[in-house]
Amino acid sequence: MKKLKTAFISLLCLSCMTISNKGSASNPVLRISDGWVADTIAPALIHYRFAGYDSISQAHQNVDVLEVDLTSPSYDIELVYEEPGDSLPAVPERNKAAGAINGTYEAEASFIKIGGRLLAQNRLDSTHIRYWKHEGAFLFDDDNKNIDIRFASDSTFLSHPAANILSGAPMLIDNNDPVGLNFTGNVEGMDLNKLDYEDFRRHQGVRHPRTAVALTEHKKLLLITVDGRSTQAAGMSANELTRFLLTYFCPQSALNLDGGGSTTMWIASSEQRVGGVVNHPTDNKKFDHAVHRTGTTINVIKSSENHDAISQAHLCFSAHTHGRTAFQSQQSIGFPGHRIGQMGENIFTARHPVETSFDRRPVWRQAIHQHPDHWKSGRLYSLYCYDGLADHH
Repeated sequence: MKKLKTAFISLLCLSCMTISNKGSASNPVLRISDGWVADTIAPALIHYRFAGYDSISQAHQNVDVLEVDLTSPSYDIELVYEEPGDSLPAVPERNKAAGAINGTYEAEASFIKIGGRLLAQNRLDSTHIRYWKHEGAFLFDDDNKNIDIRFASDSTFLSHPAANILSGAPMLIDNNDPVGLNFTGNVEGMDLNKLDYEDFRRHQGVRHPRTAVALTEHKKLLLITVDGRSTQAAGMSANELTRFLLTYFCPQSALNLDGGGSTTMWIASSEQRVGGVVNHPTDNKKFDHAVHRTGTTINVIKSSENHDAISQAHLCFSAHTHGRTAFQSQQSIGFPGHRIGQMGENIFTARHPVETSFDRRPVWRQAIHQHPDHWKSGRLYSLYCYDGLADHH
């Protein structure tokens, strides 16, 4: 059995290599260009759209893929967690994002870690019908470093040092192994629609709108949405999405996220294009771009080109505890050769916590708004600056 599995993976990788020779020379990540329209938003950001008959699922499909070049300093990846949630268009607009997709499942079945802070963790017993929803992890540090998509257990989520972690399920591709092909097991002859909706075999074995993230060997991040529940777009099962990604993009790893009515992709407007939601959310049962659902987790791509990287700042911090000013100080802080944050529109944003440290003291992410005579912290936890160093409480 092991030899058969190894042979299958070898043939699969060989197939990807062969397909790549047929792809568009200008879009090397896209293996086969037939049926696709590519829009280069920026040198490091490309939007691909497929609309038409798909021979893999043998159905009409509408698929959007946003490719981000992780080797470029032009864009940063961020996770946004809001509870209660807001609509996906509102969140990336508020965060001045370049693009965004929805995130993962309900918090009680998920692990969400942002900026070193664990914001949600699975509270379900391993026998629960929804326990399967966090078998994989999309994780990364700041500055697009140490990005990975991998299998993960409860203990992995709690102990992994990555600053940002978002769980999901199922894993579709794991280190070139197309594990999503067999996630549901053998369901041949079963009427999956008679199973509980949350049963993993029905949830992932029938066609739905899908959201996924993937990584290629050339350090390209792919944000993916698949429309569904329409005559124009049938949607896909986990098996079909796995085969679709292998055929057209051949990523090294891929993870399915929350789908169905949550599936949404948003791209910012520019002088060259009208932005907004580019896929077709399904809650209103119309094949349009209207969004009627809120989400708590959103994957955001933010441009770093319009901000000045600084290594020194003259700031005044006002730390708050239960609404009262507990500490106020003015210091000049600088870390030669290090980027401690960004300045834009009179707002200084320090880098994320934990993974960015100077003299072993973390620099916490803060949005500090300028006032006439001082700077004020917008968070309950505070940032103290002294002697050119930073510490937190």
